[in-house]
Amino acid sequence: MLTELLEQSQGSRSSVDSLAKKGYLIVDIVRIDRSPLVNEEYIKTRAKTLNGEQEVALRRINSSIDQNRFETHLLHGVTGSGKNGGLLAGD
Repeated sequence: MLTELLEQSQGSRSSVDSLAKKGYLIVDIVRIDRSPLVNEEYIKTRAKTLNGEQEVALRRINSSIDQNRFETHLLHGVTGSGKNGGLLAGD
């Protein structure tokens, strides 16, 4: 919004800061959610059944999270092999 004001008025940030300092305007931080997924509906799905390798991987990931340790976990597998399914099941 400040960016738009400065573009349209061809003003500068220092002018805005001066006006704010004198009490003529208030500068506030506003969070704007621009997610395209806002207000979308989702279909509830059934929990995934993990295979043995997925269970082991999920246990290792959960263990590092539970212990507040940062660790990198690399899941190997071809497209469609269930790498994401294992993570989603642990959600």
